[in-house]
Amino acid sequence: MIFAIIIIIVILTLAIIIPVIIKHKQSKKVKEALLTTTTTTTTTTAAGVVLWCNITSCRAQIQEYIALNLTYDTVNLAKCNNCSRASFPSFPSDWSSRWYIVDYFIISSESADCDGNPYIGDLQFCQQACLKYITCIGFSRSKQYLDMDSRGICYLKKNNTGELIYNDETWHTIAFNSTT
Repeated sequence: MIFAIIIIIVILTLAIIIPVIIKHKQSKKVKEALLTTTTTTTTTTAAGVVLWCNITSCRAQIQEYIALNLTYDTVNLAKCNNCSRASFPSFPSDWSSRWYIVDYFIISSESADCDGNPYIGDLQFCQQACLKYITCIGFSRSKQYLDMDSRGICYLKKNNTGELIYNDETWHTIAFNSTT
Protein backbone atom coordinates (compact mmCIF):
# COMPACT_ATOMS: atom_id res chain seq x y z
CA MET A 1 0.00 0.00 0.00
CA ILE A 2 2.76 2.49 0.94
CA PHE A 3 4.64 1.53 -2.20
CA ALA A 4 1.59 2.33 -4.35
CA ILE A 5 1.19 5.74 -2.67
CA ILE A 6 4.86 6.55 -3.25
CA ILE A 7 4.52 5.63 -6.94
CA ILE A 8 1.42 7.84 -7.28
CA ILE A 9 3.23 10.76 -5.61
CA VAL A 10 6.25 10.33 -7.92
CA ILE A 11 4.02 10.20 -11.03
CA LEU A 12 2.07 13.31 -9.96
CA THR A 13 5.28 15.17 -9.16
CA LEU A 14 6.76 14.33 -12.55
CA ALA A 15 3.53 15.34 -14.27
CA ILE A 16 3.87 18.79 -12.70
CA ILE A 17 7.65 19.29 -12.93
CA ILE A 18 8.31 18.07 -16.51
CA PRO A 19 5.96 20.60 -18.23
CA VAL A 20 7.51 23.42 -16.15
CA ILE A 21 11.04 22.37 -17.18
CA ILE A 22 10.02 22.11 -20.85
CA LYS A 23 8.32 25.51 -20.76
CA HIS A 24 11.41 27.09 -19.09
CA LYS A 25 13.74 25.60 -21.72
CA GLN A 26 11.48 26.79 -24.54
CA SER A 27 11.24 30.33 -23.16
CA LYS A 28 15.03 30.40 -22.69
CA LYS A 29 15.52 29.31 -26.32
CA VAL A 30 13.07 31.97 -27.52
CA LYS A 31 14.88 34.66 -25.48
CA GLU A 32 18.27 33.55 -26.85
CA ALA A 33 16.89 33.58 -30.39
CA LEU A 34 15.53 37.08 -29.94
CA LEU A 35 18.90 38.32 -28.71
CA THR A 36 20.99 36.69 -31.40
CA THR A 37 19.12 36.17 -34.64
CA THR A 38 16.78 37.73 -37.13
CA THR A 39 15.08 35.88 -39.95
CA THR A 40 13.53 36.89 -43.21
CA THR A 41 9.76 36.94 -42.91
CA THR A 42 7.32 36.44 -45.74
CA THR A 43 3.76 37.63 -45.21
CA THR A 44 0.96 36.78 -47.59
CA THR A 45 -1.78 39.37 -47.90
CA ALA A 46 -4.83 39.73 -50.14
CA ALA A 47 -2.66 41.87 -52.42
CA GLY A 48 0.11 39.25 -52.65
CA VAL A 49 3.41 38.35 -51.01
CA VAL A 50 5.33 40.97 -49.01
CA LEU A 51 9.02 40.22 -48.43
CA TRP A 52 11.01 41.65 -45.51
CA CYS A 53 14.65 42.56 -45.21
CA ASN A 54 16.85 40.23 -43.14
CA ILE A 55 18.66 43.05 -41.36
CA THR A 56 21.09 40.81 -39.48
CA SER A 57 22.33 39.04 -42.64
CA CYS A 58 22.52 42.26 -44.66
CA ARG A 59 24.35 44.03 -41.84
CA ALA A 60 26.88 41.18 -41.62
CA GLN A 61 27.54 41.29 -45.35
CA ILE A 62 27.93 45.08 -45.39
CA GLN A 63 30.26 44.86 -42.38
CA GLU A 64 32.45 42.32 -44.21
CA TYR A 65 32.77 44.64 -47.21
CA ILE A 66 33.58 47.65 -45.01
CA ALA A 67 36.20 45.67 -43.04
CA LEU A 68 37.93 44.76 -46.31
CA ASN A 69 37.49 48.32 -47.67
CA LEU A 70 35.60 46.93 -50.67
CA THR A 71 32.94 48.89 -52.51
CA TYR A 72 29.41 47.50 -52.64
CA ASP A 73 25.86 48.28 -53.64
CA THR A 74 23.25 46.37 -51.61
CA VAL A 75 21.23 45.78 -54.78
CA ASN A 76 23.99 43.32 -55.76
CA LEU A 77 24.29 41.62 -52.35
CA ALA A 78 22.20 38.46 -52.00
CA LYS A 79 21.94 38.81 -48.22
CA CYS A 80 20.43 42.28 -48.66
CA ASN A 81 17.47 41.20 -50.79
CA ASN A 82 14.41 43.32 -49.96
CA CYS A 83 16.50 45.79 -47.93
CA SER A 84 16.83 49.48 -48.76
CA ARG A 85 19.63 50.39 -51.12
CA ALA A 86 23.00 51.51 -49.78
CA SER A 87 26.53 51.74 -51.13
CA PHE A 88 30.03 51.85 -49.64
CA PRO A 89 30.61 52.89 -46.86
CA SER A 90 27.00 53.41 -45.75
CA PHE A 91 24.20 51.32 -44.32
CA PRO A 92 20.63 51.68 -45.61
CA SER A 93 19.36 55.14 -44.63
CA ASP A 94 16.10 53.85 -43.16
CA TRP A 95 18.12 51.98 -40.53
CA SER A 96 18.73 55.33 -38.80
CA SER A 97 15.12 55.16 -37.60
CA ARG A 98 15.63 51.72 -36.05
CA TRP A 99 17.31 53.08 -32.89
CA TYR A 100 15.41 53.52 -29.64
CA ILE A 101 16.30 54.69 -26.14
CA VAL A 102 15.87 52.39 -23.16
CA ASP A 103 16.18 53.82 -19.68
CA TYR A 104 18.82 51.52 -18.32
CA PHE A 105 22.58 51.48 -18.23
CA ILE A 106 24.42 48.24 -19.03
CA ILE A 107 27.29 47.88 -16.57
CA SER A 108 30.63 47.47 -18.36
CA SER A 109 32.01 43.95 -18.33
CA GLU A 110 33.92 41.67 -20.65
CA SER A 111 30.73 39.82 -21.56
CA ALA A 112 28.73 43.02 -22.22
CA ASP A 113 31.22 45.35 -23.92
CA CYS A 114 32.44 45.36 -27.52
CA ASP A 115 36.15 45.88 -28.16
CA GLY A 116 37.53 49.41 -28.52
CA ASN A 117 35.44 51.18 -25.86
CA PRO A 118 34.95 54.01 -25.22
CA TYR A 119 33.96 55.66 -28.50
CA ILE A 120 33.72 59.44 -28.62
CA GLY A 121 31.46 61.29 -31.05
CA ASP A 122 27.98 62.52 -31.73
CA LEU A 123 24.98 60.20 -31.68
CA GLN A 124 25.24 59.37 -35.39
CA PHE A 125 28.94 58.47 -35.00
CA CYS A 126 28.10 56.07 -32.17
CA GLN A 127 25.29 54.51 -34.23
CA GLN A 128 27.60 53.97 -37.21
CA ALA A 129 30.33 52.53 -34.96
CA CYS A 130 27.81 50.07 -33.54
CA LEU A 131 26.53 49.01 -36.97
CA LYS A 132 30.09 48.31 -38.11
CA TYR A 133 30.72 46.04 -35.10
CA ILE A 134 28.61 43.03 -36.09
CA THR A 135 27.86 41.82 -32.54
CA CYS A 136 26.88 45.29 -31.30
CA ILE A 137 23.23 45.50 -30.18
CA GLY A 138 23.42 49.11 -28.98
CA PHE A 139 25.45 51.43 -26.81
CA SER A 140 25.31 53.20 -23.47
CA ARG A 141 25.76 56.97 -23.77
CA SER A 142 25.95 59.80 -21.30
CA LYS A 143 22.66 61.73 -21.01
CA GLN A 144 24.57 64.99 -20.56
CA TYR A 145 25.52 65.20 -24.26
CA LEU A 146 23.12 66.39 -26.94
CA ASP A 147 22.76 64.22 -30.05
CA MET A 148 25.00 66.54 -32.13
CA ASP A 149 27.71 66.93 -29.45
CA SER A 150 30.90 65.33 -30.79
CA ARG A 151 32.31 64.98 -27.25
CA GLY A 152 29.71 62.35 -26.34
CA ILE A 153 31.08 59.16 -24.86
CA CYS A 154 29.49 55.86 -25.80
CA TYR A 155 30.22 52.27 -24.84
CA LEU A 156 29.26 49.71 -27.49
CA LYS A 157 27.46 46.67 -26.09
CA LYS A 158 27.22 43.14 -27.43
CA ASN A 159 24.51 41.95 -25.07
CA ASN A 160 22.07 43.28 -22.54
CA THR A 161 21.73 40.26 -20.30
CA GLY A 162 24.24 41.40 -17.68
CA GLU A 163 23.85 43.83 -14.82
CA LEU A 164 21.51 46.69 -15.66
CA ILE A 165 20.87 49.93 -13.76
CA TYR A 166 17.39 51.26 -14.47
CA ASN A 167 16.59 55.00 -14.41
CA ASP A 168 20.26 55.96 -14.11
CA GLU A 169 20.71 59.73 -13.79
CA THR A 170 23.80 59.87 -15.99
CA TRP A 171 23.52 57.07 -18.59
CA HIS A 172 20.99 55.44 -20.87
CA THR A 173 21.24 52.85 -23.62
CA ILE A 174 20.42 53.32 -27.28
CA ALA A 175 19.49 49.97 -28.84
CA PHE A 176 19.29 48.86 -32.47
CA ASN A 177 16.08 47.10 -33.49
CA SER A 178 17.21 44.45 -35.95
CA THR A 179 13.88 42.65 -36.20
CA THR A 180 11.49 43.18 -39.08
